[in-house]
Amino acid sequence: HFMCEWIIPSARSLPPFAIACVIYHLGIEALQKIAPVGTRDMLQQLSSRVIGLVLAPVLHESIMEESDSALANHEANARVAATTLRAFERWCTATDISLPQIKHICSKVRVDITALISDALYSDSELVVEALAELFQICLKPRETGQISDERMTQARHIMEVDEEAFRSISREDIYRIECKEMNEALGELVTAVGLQRFRFSERQSTGDHGVCRNLTRIAASVGSASINGLISGQIQVPSTGLLELLMKAISHPLVYICSIALDVLVRLMPVDHNFPQRILPLLQHRAIIPYRIVGLAPTLNTTEAGGVDFVEYMSFRENSLGDVLVECFKQR
Repeated sequence: HFMCEWIIPSARSLPPFAIACVIYHLGIEALQKIAPVGTRDMLQQLSSRVIGLVLAPVLHESIMEESDSALANHEANARVAATTLRAFERWCTATDISLPQIKHICSKVRVDITALISDALYSDSELVVEALAELFQICLKPRETGQISDERMTQARHIMEVDEEAFRSISREDIYRIECKEMNEALGELVTAVGLQRFRFSERQSTGDHGVCRNLTRIAASVGSASINGLISGQIQVPSTGLLELLMKAISHPLVYICSIALDVLVRLMPVDHNFPQRILPLLQHRAIIPYRIVGLAPTLNTTEAGGVDFVEYMSFRENSLGDVLVECFKQR
């Protein structure tokens, strides 16, 4: 009643930030252990209207206005965009809705959600880029092959607007096959869009904006992890050069925690490009050298060059994340 009688009909008249906050908190409350029985099912029934009539238009307007607005309104629009993206992320978590399902809903209101997300990647706001990283981690979370959860099946039924009797004629295999095809199409667009961020990564690194660099790396890692099978099998037929180059820039970043995010996915992406191990090997060998300085008569870890971590953390990174990638390079060669 609250959503159908108040929020959705007032989506164009209420302040966008307030609307985004309401949806965000609904998603949070639905994930609480004390949420009433049936809360998730009710949210799934509302997904088409909430995403199509509220979240997608608010996000589209805030992203477009952020890119065109004057400095006075820039922060306000960025805050709306970031909150709307977080509302998307919480709603996706609560309802187990997939990216293809979101695309299907948004297409009905003539919003290309993949293109909109690609535009949001160019935001100057760290809040927006961080919210995007959180959304990517949820929407592109790897799933077991051939597995469709009960929640995902229920969500598909509500989006298709059919009753349970008619929905029984559709098998899990049918839903899985459709979702895989549409997911690969979306991932192809995202691989290209994220790959273009390699230029922005270098620019932000040069200005010391490590927060944006970290979140761009998280986004590239999420897209890379979700795209591995499609890129190797050829189902995703777009060049992965840009994505790989962005991850290469990330492993060259002076901060260890940014480097380690990229290494975790690079070790699995190596089969995509047979020349890739030779290209990253010099970077990895440089990382393997323990930076130290002499204090008195004892060698001490140079924390500036080590990326702000202590000796134990650096050695753990060196022996695990870095070691795994070096072994994989050897295997690929």
